[in-house]
Amino acid sequence: MQAAQWHCLELTLTSTSAYANPVQETELWAEFTGPTGETQKVRGFWDGGAVWRVRFAPSAVGEWRYETSCSDTQNSGLHAQTGKFSCTPPTGETRFAQHGPVRLAANKRHLEHVDGTPFFWLADTAWNGPLRSTPQEWNQYLHVRTRQHFSAVQWV
Repeated sequence: MQAAQWHCLELTLTSTSAYANPVQETELWAEFTGPTGETQKVRGFWDGGAVWRVRFAPSAVGEWRYETSCSDTQNSGLHAQTGKFSCTPPTGETRFAQHGPVRLAANKRHLEHVDGTPFFWLADTAWNGPLRSTPQEWNQYLHVRTRQHFSAVQWV
């Protein structure tokens, strides 16, 4: 199994226990350990039936390990599942794939990608754009904003 740096890796797990209300009755977590020993804990989610998923975007190239934990420790399909995957260099398809997610810079005055590349937030508010437009109209809107080098779209 492999994932590119800053791209989503999805783990799919199958519960061995049935729950009347899975979201209320149990919790799933996965702890990921990176190539330099850093750890990140991520919450999993129920996806219907017996299916649970965990989504994670690795922050460093190299081999990663994971181990799951479930509040129902008797659930062998969710609890204490382990594995590893390889994180490859970013693909470079988008600015986020090239430079990583956006964060507040150390000086707290501007935004930057995790690799330190500046991120300029240029957006307009589409309000109900995706809800009130046809798929063709929405795609045209996104195409125009992409040509205009917008970096975000906001809507409510």
